[in-house]
Amino acid sequence: MYRVIGEPWFNWCIAGPLSRVESTIRGKLGQFKRYAAKNYTGRLKIGATNDPYTRWRDHKRQGIWAEMVVLWQTASYDGIKRAESSLIEWAEGYRDVECMNFVGGGGGVKPGANRYYVYVLLG
Repeated sequence: MYRVIGEPWFNWCIAGPLSRVESTIRGKLGQFKRYAAKNYTGRLKIGATNDPYTRWRDHKRQGIWAEMVVLWQTASYDGIKRAESSLIEWAEGYRDVECMNFVGGGGGVKPGANRYYVYVLLG
């Protein structure tokens, strides 16, 4: 798979029930935490959306984010809300990067979509 610079990065995206993939998602998030600390300013932000391309364009306009990596996809609205909140809480314990989530999640998704995504922004 190849990557188009400036577009959301889906290479790491996995699917499956949250109960079976959450530890894998956390492991991937840990890898990207180290990547952000080494290659950027050490900031990350976790979010959820049903439209990664539009959400990336919105975040990119802020001027502080270099990459968006899509980590997980699901059809479950409840699952995406649980995953986003859980991952934000977990990432707030990182010491070598700054988690830029100021609330526990909830701004990027609305019920009724066919597919939802959890992502991490690196900057």
